[in-house]
Amino acid sequence: MVKEMKNSRTINRQDHILHLLEINDSISIRELSEELDVSEWTIRRDVEELHSRQIIDRYHGGIRLKDHSKDDLVFKEDSDLFSEKNRIGIKTAKILKEGSNVIIGSGSTVRFVAKALARFDKRLTIYTNSIEVCYELANKINYKVVCTGGNVHGDFFTLDGPVTEKLLLSNYFDVGVIGVSGLTVEEGLNIKSQLSALTVSIMIEHSDNLIVVADHSKFGRVYPNKIGDLRSVNTIITDATPPPEFCEFFAKNNIRLILA
Repeated sequence: MVKEMKNSRTINRQDHILHLLEINDSISIRELSEELDVSEWTIRRDVEELHSRQIIDRYHGGIRLKDHSKDDLVFKEDSDLFSEKNRIGIKTAKILKEGSNVIIGSGSTVRFVAKALARFDKRLTIYTNSIEVCYELANKINYKVVCTGGNVHGDFFTLDGPVTEKLLLSNYFDVGVIGVSGLTVEEGLNIKSQLSALTVSIMIEHSDNLIVVADHSKFGRVYPNKIGDLRSVNTIITDATPPPEFCEFFAKNNIRLILA
């Protein structure tokens, strides 16, 4: 128990460090020590771990976020609601249980889940049809990452089609983590991509515990491609309290609402 509490405190402290670096271009060890009210030795230990994971760069007396400009040549970063999606990603990564088989979908918010998972030491088996998720986690030795295969959908960096569907249909997952383009009480869950709709529907059907990650702008939006009913969701993770009709529906149907 003591070890688990220590690990939790360390993760929360490192999240705080990364949050400060999102606001500031760089920050000194002394400033971090004062801000977090811990010793400089403790901060240096956190810095060493974050640096070993290639999340930050060190300079004399301080740190800055690692320059991932090369990544931007591969994938277009979604700048909309960056802070909100980052918080959702971190919260989702924290609640995934050690040893789980997880199916992860695609989308900008889901990519922040993958980015957050890259900071953790959990051992998970992760299936995904997202090229972006594969990219974020490919060199993380604590995760077994299984790419579904399939036809490349360049607009959304997804893999879809018969090969993808065959793999998903032959497996069941402890947890599913999906993003949506919109959700309503009446129309349920929907996405923009017609090509991905069947793929995500299978993920939903084959997940024992379904987590939907969605920032506040997704509530009340409707797109043509329905992927499931709202009742199929076990947990919603978002950044702000949804409109009253959603909160009432969640309470009535035992859907867990988590605010990041």
